[in-house]
Amino acid sequence: MSKQEHDSLLLTLHNFKTELFLSYVDMKFEAALMNVSTSWYKLASYTFKEESSILSKVYLHLGDFITIYEEDHEEL
Repeated sequence: MSKQEHDSLLLTLHNFKTELFLSYVDMKFEAALMNVSTSWYKLASYTFKEESSILSKVYLHLGDFITIYEEDHEEL
């Protein structure tokens, strides 16, 4: 991502690092953001295994909207 695109994006994410940190705190991953620098990419992808053992690859592009469903899990 170009510096201009990076700077423009940061203008729309006023509290990005704070919100990201609070998200990690909610997930009990407080140590995950110690001494972290942020890198920006136009695309991210990941693969996950569905309950039916089918592998699905997901591509997220800059500007995509996503929905995250929160589930309650019992801790073991």
